[in-house]
Amino acid sequence: MPVDDATKKNLSIRESIGDAYGFVRGSEYTKTVGNVTYAELLSLAIDRLNGNDDSGNTRASRLERVQQIKDGIKSLVDTVKKQPPEAWTIDKYDIAPDDAANPPEQVIT
Repeated sequence: MPVDDATKKNLSIRESIGDAYGFVRGSEYTKTVGNVTYAELLSLAIDRLNGNDDSGNTRASRLERVQQIKDGIKSLVDTVKKQPPEAWTIDKYDIAPDDAANPPEQVIT
Protein backbone atom coordinates (compact mmCIF):
# COMPACT_ATOMS: atom_id res chain seq x y z
CA MET A 1 0.00 0.00 0.00
CA PRO A 2 1.62 3.28 -1.08
CA VAL A 3 2.21 5.91 1.59
CA ASP A 4 1.34 9.50 0.76
CA ASP A 5 3.48 12.52 1.69
CA ALA A 6 1.23 13.60 4.57
CA THR A 7 1.52 10.17 6.21
CA LYS A 8 5.31 10.19 5.75
CA LYS A 9 5.45 13.64 7.36
CA ASN A 10 3.26 12.48 10.23
CA LEU A 11 5.40 9.38 10.82
CA SER A 12 8.58 11.47 10.66
CA ILE A 13 7.22 13.84 13.31
CA ARG A 14 6.22 10.92 15.53
CA GLU A 15 9.65 9.34 15.13
CA SER A 16 11.40 12.60 16.08
CA ILE A 17 9.19 13.08 19.14
CA GLY A 18 9.76 9.44 20.13
CA ASP A 19 13.53 9.80 19.79
CA ALA A 20 13.51 12.96 21.92
CA TYR A 21 11.31 11.36 24.56
CA GLY A 22 13.48 8.25 24.66
CA PHE A 23 16.62 10.34 25.06
CA VAL A 24 15.19 12.39 27.94
CA ARG A 25 13.74 9.39 29.74
CA GLY A 26 16.95 7.41 29.22
CA SER A 27 19.01 10.24 30.70
CA GLU A 28 16.70 10.46 33.71
CA TYR A 29 16.93 6.71 34.24
CA THR A 30 20.72 6.78 34.01
CA LYS A 31 20.90 9.55 36.63
CA THR A 32 18.53 7.66 38.92
CA VAL A 33 20.41 4.39 38.63
CA GLY A 34 23.73 6.19 39.08
CA ASN A 35 22.59 7.57 42.45
CA VAL A 36 21.67 4.19 43.93
CA THR A 37 24.36 2.50 45.98
CA TYR A 38 24.86 -1.18 46.68
CA ALA A 39 24.39 -0.51 50.41
CA GLU A 40 20.95 1.03 49.78
CA LEU A 41 19.86 -1.91 47.65
CA LEU A 42 21.13 -4.38 50.24
CA SER A 43 19.33 -2.54 53.02
CA LEU A 44 16.07 -2.54 51.04
CA ALA A 45 16.42 -6.27 50.38
CA ILE A 46 17.06 -7.04 54.05
CA ASP A 47 14.09 -4.90 55.13
CA ARG A 48 11.90 -6.65 52.62
CA LEU A 49 12.98 -10.10 53.79
CA ASN A 50 12.26 -9.05 57.38
CA GLY A 51 8.74 -7.97 56.35
CA ASN A 52 9.15 -4.25 56.92
CA ASP A 53 6.64 -2.27 54.85
CA ASP A 54 8.63 0.97 55.02
CA SER A 55 11.32 -0.32 52.66
CA GLY A 56 10.43 2.21 49.98
CA ASN A 57 8.91 1.82 46.56
CA THR A 58 10.26 -1.60 45.65
CA ARG A 59 8.97 -3.92 42.99
CA ALA A 60 7.00 -7.00 43.97
CA SER A 61 8.78 -10.32 43.61
CA ARG A 62 7.72 -12.73 40.88
CA LEU A 63 5.96 -14.91 43.44
CA GLU A 64 4.05 -11.91 44.77
CA ARG A 65 3.08 -10.83 41.24
CA VAL A 66 1.94 -14.36 40.35
CA GLN A 67 -0.13 -14.47 43.55
CA GLN A 68 -1.68 -11.07 42.71
CA ILE A 69 -2.58 -12.31 39.23
CA LYS A 70 -4.07 -15.53 40.62
CA ASP A 71 -6.12 -13.55 43.16
CA GLY A 72 -7.32 -11.17 40.44
CA ILE A 73 -8.38 -14.03 38.17
CA LYS A 74 -10.16 -15.80 41.03
CA SER A 75 -12.02 -12.60 41.86
CA LEU A 76 -12.94 -12.13 38.20
CA VAL A 77 -14.22 -15.72 37.90
CA ASP A 78 -16.30 -15.27 41.06
CA THR A 79 -17.79 -12.06 39.66
CA VAL A 80 -18.56 -13.70 36.31
CA LYS A 81 -20.25 -16.66 38.01
CA LYS A 82 -22.60 -14.31 39.87
CA GLN A 83 -23.89 -12.81 36.61
CA PRO A 84 -27.09 -14.20 35.11
CA PRO A 85 -26.84 -15.91 31.71
CA GLU A 86 -28.69 -12.97 30.10
CA ALA A 87 -25.70 -10.74 30.86
CA TRP A 88 -23.66 -12.66 28.26
CA THR A 89 -25.93 -12.33 25.23
CA ILE A 90 -24.62 -10.43 22.24
CA ASP A 91 -26.98 -7.86 20.88
CA LYS A 92 -26.59 -6.86 17.25
CA TYR A 93 -26.36 -3.22 18.38
CA ASP A 94 -23.42 -3.93 20.71
CA ILE A 95 -21.13 -4.84 17.82
CA ALA A 96 -19.07 -2.01 16.35
CA PRO A 97 -18.79 -1.71 12.58
CA ASP A 98 -15.69 -3.23 11.00
CA ASP A 99 -14.13 0.14 10.20
CA ALA A 100 -14.40 1.37 13.82
CA ALA A 101 -11.43 -0.79 14.86
CA ASN A 102 -8.98 1.14 12.66
CA PRO A 103 -10.14 4.71 12.15
CA PRO A 104 -8.20 6.72 9.60
CA GLU A 105 -5.10 8.38 10.96
CA GLN A 106 -5.32 12.10 11.57
CA VAL A 107 -2.63 14.09 9.86
CA ILE A 108 -0.96 16.83 11.88
CA THR A 109 -0.33 19.90 9.79
